[in-house]
Amino acid sequence: METFITYVEYLVGGIMATQVGYALAILIGGRIVTDYYEWGYYDKPESFLDKAQNIFLDTFLGMGYHIDKKLRKKYSWIKRKLLYLLIITGISIVFIFSFFSISDLLRWLLL
Repeated sequence: METFITYVEYLVGGIMATQVGYALAILIGGRIVTDYYEWGYYDKPESFLDKAQNIFLDTFLGMGYHIDKKLRKKYSWIKRKLLYLLIITGISIVFIFSFFSISDLLRWLLL
């Protein structure tokens, strides 16, 4: 059971790390990075594979893109970058607490 918990921790930690990593890439790369996300994302998915690709992108990379998309409409470049950095920092802290909470909960339930 310890092995199962370890693999779940790897999975959850990996998803959280890729979300924050891609968000930081958007912070540095800006529109260049978001264009690649838009290139692989279907606005109106028609088939199962289109929906599966959207789910994959949202699960691993979507947080940073969607936050940047919301901020891009409202704020100037410098305000957007500073606000984006604050949001990503806050989400990173929430992810750390969430990771340890999930880990402790799994150990309490399964061990």
